[in-house]
Amino acid sequence: MSIASALCFGWFYFRYLSVASSPWYLFAAFLLFSACSALQVFLAKGIGRRTLVIFGESVALIACFLFYDSWLIAGIAGLVAFAVLLWGYFASRSALRGSIEVQFFRIARSVLGKVVTALVLVMILVYVPQAESQGQPVFVARGDFHVFFDWAAGVVNGFYPNVPLAGSFGTFAENIARTELAQNPAFGSLNQSEQNKTVAQAAAQLTASVAQTTKIAPAPDETVSDVAYDYLVATLVGLRDHFQTQFIAVWAIILFFILRSIGIAFVWVAEFASLIVYEILLATGFMHIDKITQTQEVITY
Repeated sequence: MSIASALCFGWFYFRYLSVASSPWYLFAAFLLFSACSALQVFLAKGIGRRTLVIFGESVALIACFLFYDSWLIAGIAGLVAFAVLLWGYFASRSALRGSIEVQFFRIARSVLGKVVTALVLVMILVYVPQAESQGQPVFVARGDFHVFFDWAAGVVNGFYPNVPLAGSFGTFAENIARTELAQNPAFGSLNQSEQNKTVAQAAAQLTASVAQTTKIAPAPDETVSDVAYDYLVATLVGLRDHFQTQFIAVWAIILFFILRSIGIAFVWVAEFASLIVYEILLATGFMHIDKITQTQEVITY
């Protein structure tokens, strides 16, 4: 099940990069793989067996990418995943052996943190060659960007209700211009007609600035999310053309920290998903918790 869940994650990530499938499938596969990885700490008693399973998981993660773009990059990603996952297993087993009671969240958090790190590294390593070959350095597809942007727009509008990020770009530009001009005392002395004319001119300047960067003139009825996505693409492409190889390296590092930060929230969700499976296995009698007494040698002086 662990290897199958790793293969499932690799497949959905392959689909995400190739045909821009929904990231929610990728998230569901992540939860499944996380639950299996956490339970392996409790169920895999032998180090050799767990090492073999982790090797199978690492191969499964990059199996879909071996012949897609660069088998060498995919192989490096698999080795990195193997090392990080093995590190997480040993760290968690050490915490388990050193605890008097089974502290599920402490042990699961230790291994799940390494799982997230391993998956993020694999995602970035197999993504970078495709970003270079396809000429699109943006990790998120347009449709998925809309989902995240609309969510962020709802949060921002709670603090700045006068800036409608979820509306059209024309309305957004006019509101931005009016907000900036309202701070100028001379603007308040104008009559309504002159104010509207000044706001229209300032909004046109903002639109021209965006068009100069993106090389695409945004239509007034175009959504803010579409314009923001075009602006992001144009900015990253410009930086890539200017810095060449250095940009790819820096962008990969930045992307790692962004995804790793997002992964912290995913760890919390994965902990509860793993806990549900853990409690089910205990309730059904598949596994149970025993208390043992053991003698340990200590040095006294």
